[in-house]
Amino acid sequence: MSYLTEPEAKELKITNEVNITPPGDSILSDLGIEPATVKSIKPLTKRTQYRAVINWLTKYKPAIDASNLDRVQGYLEVFHHLSEVEAWNQALKILVINITHPENEQLHNQLFTWGYYRNLSELYNIFLEHLANIHPYYQTIFLYGMGKVYYAQGYLEKAIKYYQQALELARKIPDCQQESAILNSLRLVYLYLGNHSQSINYHWQSLVIGWKNHNYQGQAIALNNLGLVFCQQGKYSKAIKYQQESLRILRQSYNPSLEGRVLGSLAQAYGGLENYEKAIAYQQQHLTIMRTIQDRAGEGEALFNLATTLAICKQDSKALKSFQESLEICREIGNRLTEVNVLLNLTAFYQKLGNKDLVRKRCQQAFSIADKLGIPLDSFQQLGSRNLENFPQA
Repeated sequence: MSYLTEPEAKELKITNEVNITPPGDSILSDLGIEPATVKSIKPLTKRTQYRAVINWLTKYKPAIDASNLDRVQGYLEVFHHLSEVEAWNQALKILVINITHPENEQLHNQLFTWGYYRNLSELYNIFLEHLANIHPYYQTIFLYGMGKVYYAQGYLEKAIKYYQQALELARKIPDCQQESAILNSLRLVYLYLGNHSQSINYHWQSLVIGWKNHNYQGQAIALNNLGLVFCQQGKYSKAIKYQQESLRILRQSYNPSLEGRVLGSLAQAYGGLENYEKAIAYQQQHLTIMRTIQDRAGEGEALFNLATTLAICKQDSKALKSFQESLEICREIGNRLTEVNVLLNLTAFYQKLGNKDLVRKRCQQAFSIADKLGIPLDSFQQLGSRNLENFPQA
């Protein structure tokens, strides 16, 4: 039961949507910065940077309708000012501030979820140029983070470089949870590169680590990935068995991002069994979760998967709408791997509709991106694109 009046509830909702980080005063306290003593900082150039930090934390107020990036802009500015005076520990605290909406993620992870890859790579690069100044635990996180950014942008060789560096550090620390996550990421990269033996090798390493160290999240990820392998082999019922177990593990804790992706995987398996009603139901659940947590890349992927199933079910107008929405998101955030998948499926979709001009246009766009990324179109057709032959004739 709510004891707030309607105007109070509306005001509280707006406040919660805008204020997604701790108050500036508490952050200053956590950073160990006393506004009253800043005037004693020398030299003047350093004092100027700290005054800017205080101003951004205490005076910056984003508009109610501000973009997600604008809502955290003050903290990004603080990070850069602290970096200018090489206050690495303080800058680190800014990067790992928890963003309370929508999922209580650390700032750098939330930027990735929102799809601000360019902004995030700038932040990571500043730290990666001064790796010796931060703790190995965070070195691993930021190297892995940079790898994820490059993967999302389609630069697979660069992604491998950073994943491997992160993996080496994770094993030295040791950090089994990070090691398992990195191995899973490497698995996916090598799948796109067509190196299936290496991909399977990383998959089994990740699964073993998860079981040995009772890392339930790692186990769930590995089980879902194993299900995807069975999907590629056409063993859909077996895939569902592993994916359902993955979902069961994830639902014992709160992890909507991973839960959404497993729902998407289940949809793929049921689609393989031609149970399209169930596939669409899982895809819509996946899409709802991604939108709720504002995972832009996840939303684009969920729309793409839903569109392909709708096309198979001859729901052309709904399919086209979802394809176009997915394409817009991919281009907005720079997720070029999914963009190629969408373009390839749009090529097949327009071919079935007999629209030769759009077939040529979308095919050329897909080829151009894949060529720049150095990834054969065959890799997309095997991994990301759905069963094009199932698209209905006009």
